[in-house]
Amino acid sequence: RGAGAGGADGALDAPLRAPAEFAYELLFGSVPRGAINGLAAAVSKPIFATCCDDGSVRVHSYLAPRVTLIVHAAEEGAALSLALHPLGTQLALVRKDRVSLLEVGVDALWPSRELHVAHASCAAYSNGGGQLAMACGSVVLVYSVLSGALVAKLHGHMGAVNAIYWAPDDLTLASAGSDGMAYCWGLADGSRVEEHHVKGTSYSSVALVGAVRFGASAAGAAAAADDGDARARRKWPADARAHDGSGGALDLEPVSYTHLTLPTKRIV
Repeated sequence: RGAGAGGADGALDAPLRAPAEFAYELLFGSVPRGAINGLAAAVSKPIFATCCDDGSVRVHSYLAPRVTLIVHAAEEGAALSLALHPLGTQLALVRKDRVSLLEVGVDALWPSRELHVAHASCAAYSNGGGQLAMACGSVVLVYSVLSGALVAKLHGHMGAVNAIYWAPDDLTLASAGSDGMAYCWGLADGSRVEEHHVKGTSYSSVALVGAVRFGASAAGAAAAADDGDARARRKWPADARAHDGSGGALDLEPVSYTHLTLPTKRIV
């Protein structure tokens, strides 16, 4: 189910439909041993990485679907999830007590740095690649990729954070969790610039829709819940200095999605 950017009242448009001539092509079909716990793709290279419950980490090329570029056996056991740097040069492997940063070589992964944190569950590199955000229990931590220094510590969730998402300009970060809360954070000062709460809901995924270029808030956010609903909110703060001309609130009808991927200014 989809919606366009909407008018001034934030009305829903007709569901988005792919052109009749549009077709998917299977680029990769290899099956690793065991269930896949995490998957992430690079932007500047045609590669993606997976971590499995057998403890392996694999780097694949979708231009060579029968070739696995790197197979890395993690001695510490299976990772919970992973994140891949947009340049494809570094990989963040998430475990409960730490996040391991690995440099992606031609045929191997090389240990770079260990970030010791508690209750880590997921991580995401910023679009520019300069920062790494991770969910650690009810807190979101943001680190500098270059120095490894802690840049921001974002408090507000009452339950475990299940998902994080960077805005295109890397000035805003969204988070959603098991407490039914979805927040948008302004990273300039670590403040909450938008929030949405549905009691009794646990969110599993979140994505930002558009962004304020000169203000501190995102244009809107959407989150997928464990009850099968996808919800989106579009609300402009009174002090926002620039936006795309829309306002009001936007709500999606229930759908059976548990993960969201949202291009700018559209909900799909």
